[in-house]
Amino acid sequence: MVSGPGSDSMAASFPVSSRFPAARALWIALALLVAAAAACRAPETAGPAAGDPFPDLALERLEGGTTSPAGYRGKVVVLNVWGTWCAPCRKEMPSLQGLAAKTDRARVAVLGLATDADRNLVREFLLQYRIEFPIFLDPDRVQSTAVLRVRGFPETFIIAPDGRLLARVLGERDWEAPAVLHALEEAYRGGRPRF
Repeated sequence: MVSGPGSDSMAASFPVSSRFPAARALWIALALLVAAAAACRAPETAGPAAGDPFPDLALERLEGGTTSPAGYRGKVVVLNVWGTWCAPCRKEMPSLQGLAAKTDRARVAVLGLATDADRNLVREFLLQYRIEFPIFLDPDRVQSTAVLRVRGFPETFIIAPDGRLLARVLGERDWEAPAVLHALEEAYRGGRPRF
């Protein structure tokens, strides 16, 4: 048996990647492709999706004490997650106040979940803009990030009277638009409108 450059015994001592740079590049590309595919997949804990029962949150009242969205069963709930630090949130709040004023409180509940650490900033904002619908606090953002998995601010959750999530609405909206009012009425009657 001959041993030397190019012989099989020599080739056996070197890994494939050093003998075939193209094969190494192919393996790296394949590994990157698998990693990218895994990263693009939606996380298994992406928060509630349309049709899911809405999580039973512990909502801290601005005035103290707690409540839960379950206390609003029988109504369509519009739960807006916001912060005074968020410009689109501040811009959207008067529209939500308008929605609260235009809808029947026996059928629709407009609620806010403020993510500010300072409750006094929230109070000042509510007074300045004359926001009167119920506002709850999530100063450590446990409810908004860990439970709801909010994707951005503002994000609004539309909850059916039976406690199932109808829609997640990301970004600022005109909540007083006739199409929104019609969709909320349809949701109250048991329909599954698009928001």
